[in-house]
Amino acid sequence: TLSLTSGATMSATGAVASAQEVDGSVTASATNNTISNSTGFANDLESSTLTTTANLVSSTATGTSASNTLQTTSGTNNLSLVLNVGSVQNGAAATDDQPAVIAGQALTNDQAMSSTGSVTASVLDNQILSFVGDDVGAAVVDTDDNEMSASATGNEADNTIALAFNALEGTISGAGTGVVAATANEQTLGNNSSITARNAGLNGVPIFTQVGSDAGSALPGASVSTSGNTVSVSANGNVTTGNDVIVDATNITSGSEADPSITTAGLLTATGSFVSASTQTSGADILASQNNTGGTLSNRIVTAFGDDIQDQSTVVSDDNVLSAVATANSASNSVQLGDAETATVAASGVTANYQSTSAAGSVSALIGIAGTEAIAGFTSLNGAT
Repeated sequence: TLSLTSGATMSATGAVASAQEVDGSVTASATNNTISNSTGFANDLESSTLTTTANLVSSTATGTSASNTLQTTSGTNNLSLVLNVGSVQNGAAATDDQPAVIAGQALTNDQAMSSTGSVTASVLDNQILSFVGDDVGAAVVDTDDNEMSASATGNEADNTIALAFNALEGTISGAGTGVVAATANEQTLGNNSSITARNAGLNGVPIFTQVGSDAGSALPGASVSTSGNTVSVSANGNVTTGNDVIVDATNITSGSEADPSITTAGLLTATGSFVSASTQTSGADILASQNNTGGTLSNRIVTAFGDDIQDQSTVVSDDNVLSAVATANSASNSVQLGDAETATVAASGVTANYQSTSAAGSVSALIGIAGTEAIAGFTSLNGAT
């Protein structure tokens, strides 16, 4: 974070530059964990409550993560900058690995994962369990609001330029042109790199309510619930949660480009008074899976009884979620010029975004397994079908 303050006039330029790279492996694993609440194997639960609720088993792995901020903090003072031949160049348009930015206030972020890099998050053979060995009589068994998750991300960033001033001064103001402030974000996943998140519960059952015999046997009125549980897996390549230029000023009346421009044909170049530019490219294999590694089991949320569900008993399995999400590139870019208190805006704001995936990579989200092949219809010799 870079913060600029001054007296009546702020005349300093500001620059924040961040660079991160992954060449090896990043791994997070949660394996063979059990969160359980249980009676003995042959014991009843009568006129009592057994709850296994609001538990969490999770694994999160991230290759690179950056949060970059450049801000001016004197909203009543003026900001003085000189004119410039400003521009933002990302990707192949830049002269080196970092984005190339010419601006009064500049923030750049460069994150890369090489072809040998990998990020893996695993949640394997875990289970959240409520277990009653025999009957449930006039009792409550709840396995609610639990969560089991695995999340893997290659590159993630949040970039902000926040300028607070009264008015702009210097040769960039008035008829002067140039880039007052610009963010340039660049994220790359090399060909054959990998982002993998896998969440596979114990025997394919991460959330389990098991009753050995009857619900409501000698004592009527059993209540059994397996509800509000979430089993999720997400794999994300390049993520930018914010790439923002925010201007809080009384008068924004300078540096207005006569002809703001954006070129995004694989080479991102942008000009304007205030610019937010982002480039994301992925050649990675990105996988989010709720199946085991052999592909023979997929997660289920289960409520099971060994015998009968008697009269006056209630069994509920509601609002459960199984989800698998895979994303190669995700970006959020914005330019905000002024607010309700701003008197004048005479400047250009430009957002430029470029995203691509290569044929060397893949994006997959898996949940469920293939069923049995259908048997084609046929006609027998006796005419039956």
